[in-house]
Amino acid sequence: MSLEDLKNSLGEDVLTSMYEYLIPEEDDEMEGFVPAYGKKDVKTCEEILLEFIDALSRADENKEIIMGQVKETVLALNVLNEKCEYELIETDQREDICKFIITAVNVAGLKTDEDVTEEWREW
Repeated sequence: MSLEDLKNSLGEDVLTSMYEYLIPEEDDEMEGFVPAYGKKDVKTCEEILLEFIDALSRADENKEIIMGQVKETVLALNVLNEKCEYELIETDQREDICKFIITAVNVAGLKTDEDVTEEWREW
């Protein structure tokens, strides 16, 4: 897997459930259904993660640069999720995003199985 492969898988692996939540289900009260986030917020999440991948592609396997990008990305996602009343990134999305980030840092040259987001993550 390459960083480019990760970029291409982002929509199907991470963003799908965020978009699905925006579609009211039968048991939702149609008139009262107002999600705390919209398509623009999902797009912002996508942009944050794509910028992360682009930054990793320039990291030259430098651990400090890679971890700096992880921190910057997680903090940006914290701000976005707070803006969305903590509804954008819930359990399933958290697991998908963490897996995406951990896979990306491994591909970029930082070999680890640990959750590199945990130190800064509020979601």
